[in-house]
Amino acid sequence: MKASSPTTSLFPLLGKAATILERFDLPVDALAARKVLEGKTPPEIARMAIQLAALRVRARDKTPLASRMLFTKKGLEQSTDGRICAWRAREIARILPNRFILDATCGIGAESLALLQQGQRVVSSDLDPLHAACCSANIAAAGFPNRVLVADARFPVLDPEILVLDPDRRAKNESSAGSKPGAFASRLEPAAWSPDLSEVVKLLTAVPAGCVKLPPGIDAMEVQALLDAVAPDLPRRFTWTESGNNLRELALWTGELAPPSEPTHMSVRILGGPMKALDAPIQAITLGGASTDLVDEPALAPETSCTEPGRPILRWLVEPRASVIRAGLIGALARELSMAPIDPFMAYLGGISEAPPKPHPLARTYRVLDAAPLDRKLVRKMLKAHDVGQLTVKKRGHKASADELAARYRGPGKATGWLVIARVGRSHRAFLVEPVE
Repeated sequence: MKASSPTTSLFPLLGKAATILERFDLPVDALAARKVLEGKTPPEIARMAIQLAALRVRARDKTPLASRMLFTKKGLEQSTDGRICAWRAREIARILPNRFILDATCGIGAESLALLQQGQRVVSSDLDPLHAACCSANIAAAGFPNRVLVADARFPVLDPEILVLDPDRRAKNESSAGSKPGAFASRLEPAAWSPDLSEVVKLLTAVPAGCVKLPPGIDAMEVQALLDAVAPDLPRRFTWTESGNNLRELALWTGELAPPSEPTHMSVRILGGPMKALDAPIQAITLGGASTDLVDEPALAPETSCTEPGRPILRWLVEPRASVIRAGLIGALARELSMAPIDPFMAYLGGISEAPPKPHPLARTYRVLDAAPLDRKLVRKMLKAHDVGQLTVKKRGHKASADELAARYRGPGKATGWLVIARVGRSHRAFLVEPVE
């Protein structure tokens, strides 16, 4: 257990701020809100009430309980989208129902609330006393049993059946190379997290099952290597989750949460808008694969390749979503769509049939209108033939930015077009395409 810090003195003020919000319907504009509260409450409480009101508005897209919860700016920024929390909690309950779970980095309580909603027995803890107090209040406001501790995740005070961790990737770092005292560490610098990645792995070896939230940009092979070094026999699997058209996180599942029946890596896309209730249904599209090294196995089909002259002209391009690419599941998607990568090292699938590929929520389809080698004269000639001027460029395998390429190849045409630029074989090609909705 960790002794209370001075931040706990802020919690009574936060509670009073919440009471003010129950009494007054504050306008969105901060200046107008100040005028409403002027003379009715001490300035410090008024200021905190206005901040809490603004945070609750921002939280509406993350949790259906936003209007009743206590937030800090950092706590809200670090909290996970409620839909992702709900999906993960339901996955845990599907594999290991009715277990004792320690949410050891609970923050303001988003993960704990989702786990409690699934009927799990949850104890929550956080190193930050203010966040632990917010979590306790938020769980109580939702009507669930309230078991919240102030504790360091590196030294669990309980022996759970499942350990849930979300390392603080915004912890102030005074020791990492190149950092100034008090500077924030890189979110992709695992040694600077709290707890750091090596500590996380050691914690996972001490529990029957674990689930760790990691940034989506981290190299899963790095995590694999650390697991192999410390606990080579520890079962593990990975899921890359996206919502709202953005890749949100990589989750590591270990022990009994990584049974042989589950794919070792999976792409997950959460559909729909903000949750309206904690028990609201969650629609998720998944694509899984079985691999020990997270290396994709592209379903190459020479007849769809465009690496050599004389090959059939592509009629369709399919762009896998970020979670598919990160999970190394391009080959799995190719097999599902009966398509093939246009190049073994490019995350674009191609098709030559007259019929379009079936729509897939984990990919975007484009109709190919024309194609040319990536030569400025040839590309501009192609665009002129289609009266295309302004361009939206998507590219892979080219060092220039999409904006630079759009400026380089746009012409005087009246129409707006889409240009896909990709390395194919030893050179680049440009495909004039239109999205298939």
